[in-house]
Amino acid sequence: MSTHERGRDTSPELTAVRTVLKHAETARDRISDSSEDDDPDAREMQIALDEVVELLDPWRRTGAPKRT
Repeated sequence: MSTHERGRDTSPELTAVRTVLKHAETARDRISDSSEDDDPDAREMQIALDEVVELLDPWRRTGAPKRT
């Protein structure tokens, strides 16, 4: 992994990772502890999504793209 802050960088790869990160956060937020009534694996899904968010967090957008 890069040693410098990537939050303002841009690239097609960063865009793809940030899209997955946002989708994982949205899915995680939609699964609540009460979801176990609807799906017995809800808690495990929530844990897996937490891990995805944690893994992709270093590439989160933190501000406007840098000017070149």
